[in-house]
Amino acid sequence: MRNFKKLIYINFILFVGCTTSNINIKKDNKINKIETIRGIAKITVNNGEKIQTKKIIFISKKYSNLRIELLTFFNYPVAYLFLNNKNFTLYSPIDNKVWNGDETTIRDTGILPAFITTKLLFDLLFQDFHSPEYIKQKLSNGEKGITEIKLKNGITIDIVGKTENFSKKILISYKNYIIKLQIDDLDINPKINNEIFKPNLPEDVKIMRY
Repeated sequence: MRNFKKLIYINFILFVGCTTSNINIKKDNKINKIETIRGIAKITVNNGEKIQTKKIIFISKKYSNLRIELLTFFNYPVAYLFLNNKNFTLYSPIDNKVWNGDETTIRDTGILPAFITTKLLFDLLFQDFHSPEYIKQKLSNGEKGITEIKLKNGITIDIVGKTENFSKKILISYKNYIIKLQIDDLDINPKINNEIFKPNLPEDVKIMRY
C-alpha cells in the first residue's frame, strides 16, 4: 500500500459521466426517492497535522454499488475503488496492482479516515440521515441554513445550505479530524449500467494482499 499512496499520475481516462456544474434531477423521479447518483467532488481532510485535498468521481446505486475514481490535479484517474455489495476492489493502474477484500477493507486504503464506515460513506453521498443513529438540529448561519447531525460515536455532520433539497457542502468533524465534502457536479437518479461497477482489469494484473 505504500506504493499506492505515492501514485501521482496515469496517462489515460475512463468514464467521467458529469459535464455541468449543477444538481440535475430527472423529471420523472422524485427527490425523496434517490436510487442512483453520479457526481464530481473534492474531499479535504484536515487531521490537525496536515491538510490533503482529493478530487473524486463517484457513481453509485444506493447501498449496493459504488465506484470512486481518485483523480490527480490534471483530472487523470490514479486509482479506482469498487464496492459491490460487500466485495471491495482497489485498482492502481499506474503499477497494475489490485487489492481485494470486504467492505471494511476501504479503511485500509488511506483514501478516507478509518472512522468513515461504508454505511456512513453511502449516507454522506446520498445525504440520507434518517436512521435512528442520527440526531438532527437546525442551526442559523446568516442566509445559509445549517443542519447539524450528531452520531452517538461523537461524529458531527454539518449540512450547509441546500439546492433542490440537496446540499453541495458537508462538513464532518471527529476528534482532531475535519473533513469537507464539496460537490461540484451531481446527477440525481441517472440511468447507470451495472457494467460500470465491474473492474476492467488487465490479464497480467498483480494481485496484492493487505
